[in-house]
Amino acid sequence: MTAPLAELSNHLESLLVAENHRGMKSLREALPPGSYLRAAELLNNAKGNVFIITGFPIAGTFETDGPPGALVIYDHLEALGATPWIVADSDLVAALAGRVRALTVPEGSHANQLIERLSPALIVAIERPGEAADGRFYNIRGIDISGRCHSVAPLLAAADCPIIAIGDGGNEVGMGKALTATEALPITPSVVTCDELLVADVSNWGAYGLVLLSAYALDPKNLPNINPAALLSFVVSLGAVDGVTGRCETTEDGLSPEKTSALLEKLTALFNSDVHV
Repeated sequence: MTAPLAELSNHLESLLVAENHRGMKSLREALPPGSYLRAAELLNNAKGNVFIITGFPIAGTFETDGPPGALVIYDHLEALGATPWIVADSDLVAALAGRVRALTVPEGSHANQLIERLSPALIVAIERPGEAADGRFYNIRGIDISGRCHSVAPLLAAADCPIIAIGDGGNEVGMGKALTATEALPITPSVVTCDELLVADVSNWGAYGLVLLSAYALDPKNLPNINPAALLSFVVSLGAVDGVTGRCETTEDGLSPEKTSALLEKLTALFNSDVHV
């Protein structure tokens, strides 16, 4: 007997913020319960084009957190019959050439043109910087990184579809949905909002949990095989660096690969158990 999906989503949401090293537990408590289940249902119902926006700029390249999760969502959506597109800055788009369909973040009126041309049924933003109240972009340390950021707000504003956002710090696209909670954190929060905000201790982890729940809702006996180590090695080979250490290594936000492996083992156990405690 499979567990009720609402119960499973609740346990998943708790597990994904258990480390709470950036205060994501308080954000989770500020959000309506069941965010992961509602987002999973949006994935499962998406037909046609889906935009997956990612890429957090650092040191002339992009972070290891974000692209791996985006690729897992991309592959899952493609398996479901949708047509996913990675939307990112030009360096990440070039790096992923041949692996995925990809689009460079459009600016100005080009955002409207892209929406009109492809009419996405769903947009998912994962670990993408979002503007603060002053219109600037800030990293987790509160440093202004506006010179390295391209806004995706025009794209989101032009879209007539649901928007899912995944983040782990409070300065990413979508965090405006929990603005009161993010304002209590020691950061400069993003005010860019979304329809469903998913928080996790690491954004990649949120993507893994979302895809597992989406697959479980369709067929509990056919869960995808997610390999975080291979995904991290792949993006590092493309030039990604850890957002905390600044080094080109297979870590996420300063956390070891073993930490991610342990988390995935807990997720797998959660989905393979009939009793969720």
